[in-house]
Amino acid sequence: MPPDTRKQTSQPPRGSPNAIGDPLEFLRNETYRLRDVVTVLERVINGEGRADEIVSSCEFLSVSLPLHLFDMRSDLAILLEGASKPSDNVGRVFEEMASIEKDVRAKGGKVVAALLKHIGRDPAKGPTPATGRITNEFVILLRRLSAIESGILLPLSRVRLGSDELEELGRRMKSRRGFA
Repeated sequence: MPPDTRKQTSQPPRGSPNAIGDPLEFLRNETYRLRDVVTVLERVINGEGRADEIVSSCEFLSVSLPLHLFDMRSDLAILLEGASKPSDNVGRVFEEMASIEKDVRAKGGKVVAALLKHIGRDPAKGPTPATGRITNEFVILLRRLSAIESGILLPLSRVRLGSDELEELGRRMKSRRGFA
């Protein structure tokens, strides 16, 4: 696996309102966290997952991912839709996001429950066939979600959203987290 070449930023603590100072950077970091979770889930499927990283991934899937999905689909999408040009074809992207989000929400709790049950067993033995199957299906969804976010929505948002829209996005995200 190649070394992590992502730009390392000095971020305020996740629980502070300053963590959302640049909402697009915050969303980008959450998308990278999502990719890290996918890596952990892939290790679980291969029988290589460690209990501590499985617990951390379950916490992300249960707490942070629902907020992230709401940020992307309800806030960023609305602002981006208003700022996009017809040639951007964002409507199709948002339809795909809605479909993925529906599946992620439907399967997320089941995957978290299966992973936590998996920790009760010996994680080094690998997952049960049922846990492996549902986790693999979930990984595919999360990869698609991450690709849409990092490959389409966030780059387009950097081009199309102005300072007023970004300020509104940050305000909404802070409010959702109880900071405003």
